[in-house]
Amino acid sequence: MEPDKQQSIEINVDSAASFSAGSINIMGLVKMETSDATADMEPMGPGETIQGYTTMKYRLTSHFTSTTSIFGRKKRSKNSVTTDIWIAPRLAGLYNPASSASQGGGGSELAQKMRAAYAKMGKGAVLKTVSQTQTSGDHAAAMMATMELLNI
Repeated sequence: MEPDKQQSIEINVDSAASFSAGSINIMGLVKMETSDATADMEPMGPGETIQGYTTMKYRLTSHFTSTTSIFGRKKRSKNSVTTDIWIAPRLAGLYNPASSASQGGGGSELAQKMRAAYAKMGKGAVLKTVSQTQTSGDHAAAMMATMELLNI
């Protein structure tokens, strides 16, 4: 690999493990499904400069119903997620763990709608995301998560 094309990614293993634990189907005893999915991407114009890179800001909104079945007992929740995304067009082409390719894998309705929404976003590396999730129903909760690439 050419020196000017090298990249490195640092991931906190504990955080990644706790995130993925929520989406594992354990020997068929736990099943997670989504339905009634919508997703849309809206350009918000120029964003702030992040780590010296000019950014464009986008807003992804999605809504879906999640059904979790554990030992045959079902729990349903309605979810609304708003994610602000800052991309650096100058870094287009870099591998990026926050890219649309890493969002919503698989063939579910939600995954398909997420891929279509991400296709509306301009080219560039995602430098920062801020997601706000509101969940109502059997698993009511509110959550905010921020992801930012550092040491680019």
